[in-house]
Amino acid sequence: MAENADLLALLAEMKKSMEKGQEEMKKGQAEMKDRMEKGQAEMKDRMEKGQ
Repeated sequence: MAENADLLALLAEMKKSMEKGQEEMKKGQAEMKDRMEKGQAEMKDRMEKGQ
């Protein structure tokens, strides 16, 4: 029975680790999106000023 408890504890730990990784990825994607939007706005401004 102890083996099952150990496996369940390991699974719970892995789940937490995966969820943390997913949150970090979501955060990274949001930061990337913000940077891209900022870059697009800067390019648009440069294009408008250049014309």
